[in-house]
Amino acid sequence: MEEKALEQSVMVRVWTRVIVRVFLTLAAVIVGLWGSGASGAFLLVLSAPIWIVIGKLVGLYDRDHRTLRHLTVEELPWIFVWALGGTAILTFLLAPFPSLDLTSDDRMLVWGSVLVLGFVFR
Repeated sequence: MEEKALEQSVMVRVWTRVIVRVFLTLAAVIVGLWGSGASGAFLLVLSAPIWIVIGKLVGLYDRDHRTLRHLTVEELPWIFVWALGGTAILTFLLAPFPSLDLTSDDRMLVWGSVLVLGFVFR
């Protein structure tokens, strides 16, 4: 009986992570469509691995198994750093391409949207 409960717990954690990643990708598409049109959405979908790596570097995924009860409010500083770092790296990667460069309004839109959506879906 314990093995079945343990197996269900592991499956819940795995599916939770999958759902979070899907929602983050959807958030990137929504922000892209809202702010920069279809080309911006495509660009943000291509940058999804960067957002995941930054989340890993900030430690968003590493703290999941250490706590019994997750409170998103406790992770808000790390979500803030994740959103700021992702937006900064996206800006630096797009700087060599003037036609793809984000305006300051687009950067604020990306950062604010990622921050809010990261908080809501975390």
